[in-house]
Amino acid sequence: MNELKIIANNTTPAKVDFNYKEIEEQLNKVLEKYKGLVFTDETVKDCKKTIADLRKGQKSLDDFRKETKKMLTESVTVFENDCKVLYKKFDEVIDPLKEQADHFETLRKEEKKKAVEQLIEKVTETYKLNEKYGDKLVIEDGFLIASISITKVKEQLSVMADKLRAEQRKEDEDVLTIISTVETVNKEAEINLLVDNYTRLLQYEDATKVMAKIYEDASLLVKVKEQIEKIEAERIAIEEEEQRLAASVSEYEQEELSKEPEQDIISEDDFNELPTEAALITKTFTATGTAEQMKDLELFLNAVFDKWEEI
Repeated sequence: MNELKIIANNTTPAKVDFNYKEIEEQLNKVLEKYKGLVFTDETVKDCKKTIADLRKGQKSLDDFRKETKKMLTESVTVFENDCKVLYKKFDEVIDPLKEQADHFETLRKEEKKKAVEQLIEKVTETYKLNEKYGDKLVIEDGFLIASISITKVKEQLSVMADKLRAEQRKEDEDVLTIISTVETVNKEAEINLLVDNYTRLLQYEDATKVMAKIYEDASLLVKVKEQIEKIEAERIAIEEEEQRLAASVSEYEQEELSKEPEQDIISEDDFNELPTEAALITKTFTATGTAEQMKDLELFLNAVFDKWEEI
């Protein structure tokens, strides 16, 4: 379209020549006598008539301006309409071509997207990324630009994959450290912390904080264990005392049976049955404390009681 040259054959700037000076001098003289006019009860009628006359003169001037401008712009309006007709002729050809170009670009992007998807699979396999980190390799909009070659895309994906692989290795090392720490703490303290509870925390906390959490929970569990052992020792002592009392009662019964026949024989039914196990008792308590204290209490209750519930 370089051959298409638009040439203006004739352009004349709009110009209006009218008796401006004459009108200005005459208007100044007419308006001068109205300056400083004051409204009073006597002059109100004349003042209103004066305002009406002045507005008529002002309107005549504005009407003259509008009519003159319309006359001067008639050729401009015709020129604009002609240009619009020519502009539309361009659109009649451009629009179908643009529709084809858009369709072609859509197909090109779809083909390149498939190529990038296959490339991501290869890069993921090459760098041995697991599902979590492999899913972080995504197709960016810049990858689909026509000027970006598939080789360039591969380079960018490789850089991203290398960084992800380093993160994955760091996470794997942290997981092994957590597992080893939990196993060591469990063995030394003779407790049973669950590994999964701490490896899952690595999704939200760094390894240092998770390690601190392991030792904190272990310390708490050891305290609970000591309390349980203390309670168990007290229970055994109670059972031994009950057995001693039962033995004493048995000796007493034997003595009574060995007495003279005329004496009433005391039956063991006359004695209340001594429990061999402590009776179950249900009590309701209300505890007030921090979230951490509530957690400690829950661990203690789990360790001591077979059954309890939160109300």
